[in-house]
Amino acid sequence: MSTETFFEVVLNKLYLGEFELSKLAIERIIRKNNDPSSIEFFNYRKNRSDPVLIETVKELGTNASTRASDLRIVKIPIEYKGCIEYHENDGIETVVCDPAQLILSLLKQFNNVSLSPTESSEILQTLITLSFSSTKRF
Repeated sequence: MSTETFFEVVLNKLYLGEFELSKLAIERIIRKNNDPSSIEFFNYRKNRSDPVLIETVKELGTNASTRASDLRIVKIPIEYKGCIEYHENDGIETVVCDPAQLILSLLKQFNNVSLSPTESSEILQTLITLSFSSTKRF
């Protein structure tokens, strides 16, 4: 199991805005990936936790955004990594984490016979904790 306590995603936080990368951010992502096809807009709208995207937004700060966006990095507790959905309301995006989805994902891991007793115990403890959780918004 990972020792990380959170993972990061990029969201638009501009009212009436949209997820949009600046030209500078696009150029930097292409340069870092050394691949012009790496910036396909659709991919970055879906994979908001892409390491190159996260690094670019951290490096450029507000210069990663456009007039139509205010891109921010949001930290999500690692236990919710398997159950996030992106929601948008008037341009402002949030991440919604449904513990029921994560519980189902964790239960499927028990079909994996290669889990160690420690890994099995950690999954069971997470399931117990999540069973008392409600939907979270970030």
